[in-house]
Amino acid sequence: MKIKNRTIRAKPGSPEGRAGHSGFASASAAFALSRGWSMEKVSATCGVSGLDLVNPTDRLPDDAMPRLWLALWNEWPDEALPLQMARATPLSSMAGLAEGMQFAANLREALQLLTKNRMILGDRLEMEIVESDGVSLLKGDHPSDQIDRGRWAAVAVALTVRLIRETLGVENAFAKVRLMSEPWGRTEEYDAYFGVPVEFGLPINQIFFREGALDESIRHANTELFAYVSQHFEHALQRIRKDVYPAELEGLREAITDNAADGVFSGQAAAERSSMSLRSAQRLAAAHGHSLRGLIDQVRRTYAEELLADARISTGRVALLVGYSDDRAFRRAFKRWTGKTPSQHRRAEKAAGV
Repeated sequence: MKIKNRTIRAKPGSPEGRAGHSGFASASAAFALSRGWSMEKVSATCGVSGLDLVNPTDRLPDDAMPRLWLALWNEWPDEALPLQMARATPLSSMAGLAEGMQFAANLREALQLLTKNRMILGDRLEMEIVESDGVSLLKGDHPSDQIDRGRWAAVAVALTVRLIRETLGVENAFAKVRLMSEPWGRTEEYDAYFGVPVEFGLPINQIFFREGALDESIRHANTELFAYVSQHFEHALQRIRKDVYPAELEGLREAITDNAADGVFSGQAAAERSSMSLRSAQRLAAAHGHSLRGLIDQVRRTYAEELLADARISTGRVALLVGYSDDRAFRRAFKRWTGKTPSQHRRAEKAAGV
């Protein structure tokens, strides 16, 4: 049985590909327009077309928003524009994550959904919940924060705080806030907005929670709905992962995919099909932040999920088709990729009606 050939391509855009969800971009463009900017000026500043900025399904270069917010800061350095933007931005700009988080059982579970699916908001966005020695915090950063020294990230932090208060209904969750950016406007405005002490000029953005806050119940908690939206975002992540690879890796990805159609999943075979040595293929992948084995496993995972969608194919047969002679090794690999065993994945897909 041959697997259907399916080439996974990177979208055009910046050298890193199309990286950021456009919901924030649309809101930021609208905010700049409300300050008197023309769409032409917004587009030129961001480096993308106005159509891309307002297209809710597009993903934009990850330097677009920092460039815009650096320009806004240069024009209005004495106004707390990040706070104004956070107040005005619809929470729907978060690609549905805000709506999904409201069905979590508690704040911890809601934030776990956010951090797990951070790639939906930005391909290189890093976000982590830390709980240690009685201290709980959410921290986040992105490589493009260096462009505007975290000014755009300050908007995201302020919006996250608003989300927790308004949508999740956890009013007094916070202990303090640390921002990478310097104050934009009067510091008193930040203290009033966050309701807790705010520190500026730090290496990373952090939201600290008061003791016990992560265990606070969410007012609209719904176990079934939360399971459904979690599954929805898992599929969204799978689609995004297929689109984030830079154009320089397209040939190698095509070779891996073509080999997969023949049931071949070795690095040597991928290199030969790309007309390069194994070492050259490994160097090429590493130069763009990947490993050759990781690229192969991404394709392997995609095909495994496609095969598991057909209930007529046993998991043992799926294991063989994606290059595992040992069913146990396939189960371990699949759980490493997805957090579920193949059988658990099938049950979850069936429950979600996929």
